[in-house]
Amino acid sequence: MKKFEYRVLPIVIKDIDKLSNTLRSHLDHEGYNGWELVQWSIIPPSAFIAAMMTPCCNSILILATFKKEVH
Repeated sequence: MKKFEYRVLPIVIKDIDKLSNTLRSHLDHEGYNGWELVQWSIIPPSAFIAAMMTPCCNSILILATFKKEVH
């Protein structure tokens, strides 16, 4: 039976104009380290208050879940 380790990574994108480059660099970095993207979610600004997080205005918060097989 395969066993996996999971990890949730918050990705804050501060410059909307560089959204794709910033997101791709984060995903590439994790991929090079053996992590596979399982799912991602964009967190709405209204959730920032509940999570006690206050990213700068015009920023986007993405929660990405990754997995890696444990040997």
